[in-house]
Amino acid sequence: MIPEAVVASVNTFRAVSITISVLFMLAVIEFIRRNRLKERYAILWLGAGTALVVLSVWGTLLVEVTRLLGFDLPSNALSLVILFFLIVIVFHFSIAISMESERTKRLAQEVALLKERLRCEAPDIPPDAPSEP
Repeated sequence: MIPEAVVASVNTFRAVSITISVLFMLAVIEFIRRNRLKERYAILWLGAGTALVVLSVWGTLLVEVTRLLGFDLPSNALSLVILFFLIVIVFHFSIAISMESERTKRLAQEVALLKERLRCEAPDIPPDAPSEP
């Protein structure tokens, strides 16, 4: 028989996790709607939020995941799932930052080449002259 205090704490944890998960999903959707979060990045956040909502609402799934992972408490298994999604998201952003860094470097090289070509074609323009908009 499970003590009432444990049942009450599990129910409280479940209610809090459902509330936080739903609020998180609503925040992601609102950021997408306001164009503050690009869709390609939002997919990962929506996936993580969906997983949290599913694990929070479907209590037996979280208990089963807890048992499969060998944890004593569902909150520990949920923390591991959250950590997994955060690692995947950080890895994705590392790839995106690397790609953007390479694109920025190429762009700077192209601008330098164009400035050099412009300087050779119009030698009377000083090299530091601001370009016109």
